[in-house]
Amino acid sequence: MFFLDFVVNAALEGHFESLKERTIGVEVFNRDPNYDTNQDPVVRGTASEVRKRLAQYYQIPGHERELRIDLPAGSYLPEFHCPAESIVVAPPTVVSSPPRGAHWRWPVWVAILAALAIGLFAANFSHRAASAVDQFWAPMLGTADPVLLCVGQPKVYNLIGSLEVEMEKAVPAPGTQLSRDAANQKIPGTVGQIVPNWDRYLALGDAICLSDVASLLARRGRVYHVRGGGSTTFADLRENPAVLIGGFTNDW
Repeated sequence: MFFLDFVVNAALEGHFESLKERTIGVEVFNRDPNYDTNQDPVVRGTASEVRKRLAQYYQIPGHERELRIDLPAGSYLPEFHCPAESIVVAPPTVVSSPPRGAHWRWPVWVAILAALAIGLFAANFSHRAASAVDQFWAPMLGTADPVLLCVGQPKVYNLIGSLEVEMEKAVPAPGTQLSRDAANQKIPGTVGQIVPNWDRYLALGDAICLSDVASLLARRGRVYHVRGGGSTTFADLRENPAVLIGGFTNDW
């Protein structure tokens, strides 16, 4: 349902309580009832675009005699204005006196003309209804399946035993420069003293990104699972929509 279609129908049917930013966000843009309107101003942005498009439409020659729909700034209640010259004199051969008491029903007349106007704008507004954020995250937000957040894990090694002690001696204190002799120094040790810990650490940037994406999904009411790159399988990526976090740290 398009924004303009929704607000026009709500006004014609007298459902003025529906013409609130949060209600429009839920009904038109499928937002969560508790979404933050400050963080996600999709309704205000769309209303602003609609106002500009309406103004441009009525400036086109030939539309000045049509019913005018205005959306005042700061409001989602549309206003309907009759054209200045709305009376058309019929040819004498077809003039007839209407039965006494016959009259236009205002809501019906407005609904017909509004429907015509809506049809003209629908194609222009359909691709603008969703915000840039919605379009980017559509593959994740447009499905009911849980989202897999696959975060990369750096290849970190721990040193144990005498190798750890010798390495601490060779590495200079923070803020000091490593000498050439120290750089060329051979530190005795064995391969067994180098222990890989590839599933325990996260890069700081990846952790921040993971937090931001998880917060976004939580605000939209989406279920998600977090897995490290080392424990994620190809089957996992095929079964669920996935967000891969980490450039050089993520094997996927």
